[in-house]
Amino acid sequence: MNEDAPTDDMKWCVVLTVLCANVLRLQNVVFRGGHCVTCPRPEGVPAPRRRLSVSAHTMAGKSPSSCVFCQICGDNPSGTELLLATDELVVFRDIKPAAKHHYLVVSREHIPDARAMTAAHKPLLERMLAAGDRVLREQGADPSASASDVRLGFHWPPFHSVSHLHLHVIAPTADMGLIARVIFKPNSWWFVSPEYVMSRL
Repeated sequence: MNEDAPTDDMKWCVVLTVLCANVLRLQNVVFRGGHCVTCPRPEGVPAPRRRLSVSAHTMAGKSPSSCVFCQICGDNPSGTELLLATDELVVFRDIKPAAKHHYLVVSREHIPDARAMTAAHKPLLERMLAAGDRVLREQGADPSASASDVRLGFHWPPFHSVSHLHLHVIAPTADMGLIARVIFKPNSWWFVSPEYVMSRL
């Protein structure tokens, strides 16, 4: 055996290092004037002086003008296509889909994350789940697919890039790559099921 060849332990160490680096990068996404600094700035848009991390928002019940999801729920200046919109929530596609169908169900109320939900939010959680199911069907997801082919869940703080309550709806799970399977691993430290959230309310 070649002693210089990397061992399985070394390979996993490299994989975990890359994964951690990506999680940290997501946690430090910074928005300036409603635009992610890692994305190209549209022509003619001046760089604003103020710099604010979206993960800094912790005030429930408010709509910070710099919160990208509050903007989409409000005037929607980015023109994000809304697949469903009600008085309580909106649904749109994830900009970095983990599978053919990957949608975000977002509350209009600025709730920082799933951990901040209370017993009063049980009806909202139920309606978020119903909205996710409805959009899956309307967008042509396989109606005969089993529950195991659909991944539902919330990123658990501090492991979320936007501090505004949103439910991930992903299908089919067979489309998910290795990194996506880790990022959206059910009932892990960083991604929890709706059932877990409901049990805490």
